[in-house]
Amino acid sequence: MPRLSYAIAAFALTCCTVAAGCARDANPRPLPPEANEPGAHAPTPVETSTKATGPHIQSHRAQAPLDLSVAAKEDGERLTLELTLHARGRLAASPTLELTLGPGTELIHGDLQEALPPLSPGAEVRRTFVVSGTQPQLTFVAHAIGPHSGATARAEWPPPANPKADIPQPQLQPLPAPVHLEGHRIEQAIPLN
Repeated sequence: MPRLSYAIAAFALTCCTVAAGCARDANPRPLPPEANEPGAHAPTPVETSTKATGPHIQSHRAQAPLDLSVAAKEDGERLTLELTLHARGRLAASPTLELTLGPGTELIHGDLQEALPPLSPGAEVRRTFVVSGTQPQLTFVAHAIGPHSGATARAEWPPPANPKADIPQPQLQPLPAPVHLEGHRIEQAIPLN
């Protein structure tokens, strides 16, 4: 029974890790034989000394592969918005950008929908939009949806009164031993508790 529980836990951690966007390991290394023996110990966490206060355990915060940000500048009766799309990770497909206008908002410059070229990690795309209206409301959405995974980012103008920044974000943690599943080497996972 314990082996079955371990297999289910490893599968659940693997699914969460793959969904978080881990890259495929082209040359997976087999686990050493001693890692499968009863009583095997977990590897020691990596220590770094990047802070002046001394060594600490390395921690990675899971980040969404796409990020949208909007900056606005009023110019008389027009509002100029600078949209920045940042690709933080590998995307499953080329992104598309969509703009939805609120009631009474008119688009003067920019496209309501645009298919972007493939983006590599770290790439940024900037677009300028000009709108008019008494109280312009805009929603920007970027999608990069592939056959097995995808990412969506959203930004609104004006920004929501209650930003969702207070929602705790998941943190990747090292696994006691690497797991191999369908060609993926998984060394970190998001805990489910």
